[in-house]
Amino acid sequence: MKILFIVSRVPWPLEKGDKLRAFNHLKILSEKHEVTLFALNEGEIHPDAEDILLRYCKRIKITKLTWGWRLFWLVHDIFTKKPFSSSYFYSAFAQVDIEEIIEEIHPAHIYCQLTRVADYVEDIKDIPRT
Repeated sequence: MKILFIVSRVPWPLEKGDKLRAFNHLKILSEKHEVTLFALNEGEIHPDAEDILLRYCKRIKITKLTWGWRLFWLVHDIFTKKPFSSSYFYSAFAQVDIEEIIEEIHPAHIYCQLTRVADYVEDIKDIPRT
C-alpha cells in the first residue's frame, strides 16, 4: 500500500520525542508498505538525514517553514478555534506541495503524525486518513 506520511519535523536526528516516534513508525510501515515522507523543516537539515530516511522511504519531500509565514498564520488564526500549534506549523507552500504529492503518487492512506499537520489533509475525503 502507498502511504503518505506527514510530519511537522524531519525525523532525524532523534533528539525529540516526536522525531523518535515518527522514525520508528517509518521503519515499521516500510516493512510492508511504500512510504512517501513529507516533512516540514524549521532550520538546517542534518547532513545524514536524507540518506538515513531513504532507507525507509521511497521518496522524501521537505518544505521549509519561515518565521514570516508562521507569524502570519498565528495572527490570522488567533480568533479561530484552531490550536496555535496547527497555525504555527501551517504553510501555504507546504499545502501546495502536499497536494502535488497526492496527485503524483495517489496514496492509499495518509498518516499525519500529529494533529498540528492534520489541517493539510482536512478536506481530502476520498483517501483514508489517520
